[in-house]
Amino acid sequence: MSSISSKLARKTLLIVGALFLFLCGCHRELSTKTYVTSSTPIIPTTATIIKEKTRTPTLTPTTTATRFIEASTQTLTPSPTSTALPGNLSSDAEWWQDTTFYEIFVRSFYDSDADGIGDFNGIIQKLDYLNDGDPSTSMDLGINGIWLMPIMPSPTTHGYDVIDFYQVNPQYGTMDDFKELLTQAHLRGIRVILDLPLNHTSVENSWFIQSQDPQSHYRDWYIWSSTDPGYRGPWNQVVWHPLNGEYFYGFFWEGMPDLNYKNPNVTDEMQNVTRFWLGDVGVDGFRLDAIGDLIEEGSQQIETPATHHWLRDFYQFYKGVNPAAFTVGEVWMDNAIVAPYVQNKEVDLAFNFDLSASILRGINEINPGIITAEVLRSKDLFPEGRYGVFVTNHDMERVITQLGHNPQKAKIAASIYLTLPGVPFIYYGEEIGMSGIAPDEQCRLPMQWTSDQYAGFSTTTPWKPLQSDYASANVNLEQADPLSLLEHYRKLVSLRNNNAAFRKGEVFANTCGDQSIFSTTLLYEKNVILVIVNLSDRAIKKFPLNQNAKILPAGSYDLVDLFVTSHPAPLEINSSGGFENFQPVDQIQGYETLIFEVVSANP
Repeated sequence: MSSISSKLARKTLLIVGALFLFLCGCHRELSTKTYVTSSTPIIPTTATIIKEKTRTPTLTPTTTATRFIEASTQTLTPSPTSTALPGNLSSDAEWWQDTTFYEIFVRSFYDSDADGIGDFNGIIQKLDYLNDGDPSTSMDLGINGIWLMPIMPSPTTHGYDVIDFYQVNPQYGTMDDFKELLTQAHLRGIRVILDLPLNHTSVENSWFIQSQDPQSHYRDWYIWSSTDPGYRGPWNQVVWHPLNGEYFYGFFWEGMPDLNYKNPNVTDEMQNVTRFWLGDVGVDGFRLDAIGDLIEEGSQQIETPATHHWLRDFYQFYKGVNPAAFTVGEVWMDNAIVAPYVQNKEVDLAFNFDLSASILRGINEINPGIITAEVLRSKDLFPEGRYGVFVTNHDMERVITQLGHNPQKAKIAASIYLTLPGVPFIYYGEEIGMSGIAPDEQCRLPMQWTSDQYAGFSTTTPWKPLQSDYASANVNLEQADPLSLLEHYRKLVSLRNNNAAFRKGEVFANTCGDQSIFSTTLLYEKNVILVIVNLSDRAIKKFPLNQNAKILPAGSYDLVDLFVTSHPAPLEINSSGGFENFQPVDQIQGYETLIFEVVSANP
């Protein structure tokens, strides 16, 4: 299609869409490619630094001239090798308990139209790498959920400052492209959730532009003051920003003005946004960004009663739209503060940042006790393992970087978190050992597919320079290596998909005579799994394991090796239902993972 006909088609779609929204009585604002239409002064786009999150290093926004490009009109849709796995897209209201998610930064995943920027069609072309929909194959990663970082129009590369909540970023493609991505993902049994920043908008959002007029209907959609209230944020950041002789409240920085949820019109509009994406578009849920900061009560800016009350109402709202809709919340705090969000039904899951930090620290210090303590604390705090388990995400230095660029340590990190209860979230490129340090953009670089120029991400210069190690850490190279990090991830995800004990089981910590061994027992109904991970680089000949909990009736049991080829000793369950001084094999190698299923010796 020519560029002229493409533009006419988009204009026609906008006109039809506008008519539809008007007839439905929806109070939404349609946007065009010219997002800033008011002559009212706003924050200049040359603001020097974007403070994206509480614990996030700075990012530099793209310039206005290069923010939005002509959207791709070419859709390349490979057919899946089969339909979705049976039941994967059922109406089960808790489908997410059986899901392993894969977090994607669209800009950096795969460029299908040679503009140096990843896009929706690029993800479509790579879906078979994630899950080809055929359970008989083993070359795909095996994930069955995708979390897309922000896909809505934004003046920044990260996208957390949204210009229009009802559109997609034209750099990533069209809404039709996105819907095709949903269709193709669902055919392969992959659920798709979106990043939804509820707390704030962009300064270029038309709501905020209009709110600068004291007489505007949108004035109270944001928080304004005629004078500077004077207080700062919880990490001493400026939260009151001058504009036109007044001040507006922005918790994260001056480019992200906070929405005012004390105004019921704001709640109504964000419910419209939620209904639009769940109902009209068909996504499966949301990752809710920075939910601890939604509603301020005076100078108390985080964890307010009003925030918790709003989220409980929001939970009931989105479950009313679709009982199978799912949310996972980001609250980067101690788990004692995070857990009530799940306990009180404000979100389905919350990310377990404490466990993430414990896994990394425990591996680096060769101290499994650090990990075990947090595993057991999480078990006590979160009902039924209702937390997101991960090692790092887009706001953190990448796993392998934090583990000294040691792929063996990266393997055992995967072994630990992918065999724990909770819902796993793999950050794109983690499975091949992509590295990345602060600031954030260096942790969100283009995916490394091959050793070719531009790492197979694009046929032109990518939006950001590649990591220098792409020739030695890429998908194509590791697919051919049975001992690669990628193959390690594939095996672990496959095990998790095929064993309910990993997904829904109760976890028990095993004690060990060697202080370098991390070990758990997982129990789900009659399914029992034994996991043993050596955090050290040395082979260990004596590592007797003990378990005091009642996991099975007394008697003799066989072990089936699920991960490597070994001939483990039988397991004797004592009269208390546990075991003592049990060692399944003669020795465990440095950084080795052993996973056994416990089965009756006399079936």
